[in-house]
This record gives sequence, structure tokens and C-alpha cells, in this order.
Amino acid sequence: MTLISVSDGQWGFLKGNTLQARGTGRTFLDIAQSKDGKIFAVTGSSLYRLNRSGQSSFVGSLGIGSMNALGFDAKGNLFGAAGQGFYRINQGTGQATLIRRIPGFSSSGDIAFDASRKQFFATSRSPGSSSDVLVSITPKGKARRVGNIGFSDVYGLRFDRGTLIGYTVRNQEISINLVTGAGRFRRVVRVGSSVTYGAA
Repeated sequence: MTLISVSDGQWGFLKGNTLQARGTGRTFLDIAQSKDGKIFAVTGSSLYRLNRSGQSSFVGSLGIGSMNALGFDAKGNLFGAAGQGFYRINQGTGQATLIRRIPGFSSSGDIAFDASRKQFFATSRSPGSSSDVLVSITPKGKARRVGNIGFSDVYGLRFDRGTLIGYTVRNQEISINLVTGAGRFRRVVRVGSSVTYGAA
């Protein structure tokens, strides 16, 4: 099921196109779920672990103050992005370790791992443009610009049976072409008066 976090501090699962809230009270900039069901989220400076009953527990400080992207690889390792930085995150302590600074990259809001290609896809802000850019990043931090998405503020990403799905701050759900980067509108998600921040 699709997990999302929203601006008013709620997080939960999408049922159809509507948020079914599980937790509330703390605003998470992004949320990530591993293949074995572990759920983590970030506030920007701190890592939290969540459970499906809606409880959250503080793990630790990330050591940086602007983390807005979080994702697991196929092996269950946790990664994140903030500004130009791509990081690996200790799930026991929350400490973020810089893997590489990526020139021209500015994390817009999420990373999602494509197991078939063994790499992450990320959204990046593009100065002077109304469109975010899709970027591929290997676990070692080697990055490549894919193309303009055609939508701005794509804060959430997830894979659904090989298709990359994005969520914008305008609560648009889009599909994203992995070859060209182009996004296509699918539907609007209903999250009350909030805006979508993260997805998994």
C-alpha cells in the first residue's frame, strides 16, 4: 500500500485516492518503507521509526538540518538526500554519512530505488525552470540527469510494479518516464487541507 506524509503532521496509507491517517502530530518531510515492512521518516534534522498503529519513536539526529528525501535500496540499506548531498543513514543512530555531493543537483523531495536498474531515481529543483528534473543516482553517488518532469515540487516518489509514481505539493499523482523523465498526470489525491510531502 502507498504511504504518504502530509504538511499538517499526518501520515498514513492511501485507500483509493484518499489518505487514511495512521499517525499525527509531527511533520515528516519524507517517509520510506523497506521490503520487509520497516517504516522510517525524517523531519529534516531527525530520523524517526514508525509503526502501522501510528506510533513514532525518535531514533537520532541526522547531523544535518535539511534532509528531505529518504529511501531504501533492495538490501534494506537506508539512504537520503539533502541539497546537493547524497547520504547513507544509520538506522540505529540516525547519523547521516555523506556519500557524495552532486554538482547541479538540489533535492526536491524524494528518492526511490529501482531494483532492476540497481539505482535510485530522485527529483531535483532546476533553477529558473518551472519543472523539476529526474536524476538517477547509484548507491555510490554517481548521478545522471534524465530529463525534465514537466511538474514542479515533486516531493514524493515510489515504484509501483516498475512504474515510477510521483506526488506533487499540489497533491497531483503522476507517472514518470524513466527514459525521458517526462511526467504524466494520473489523478488528485485527497489529503484534506494539507499538501503531500513524502511517499513510499
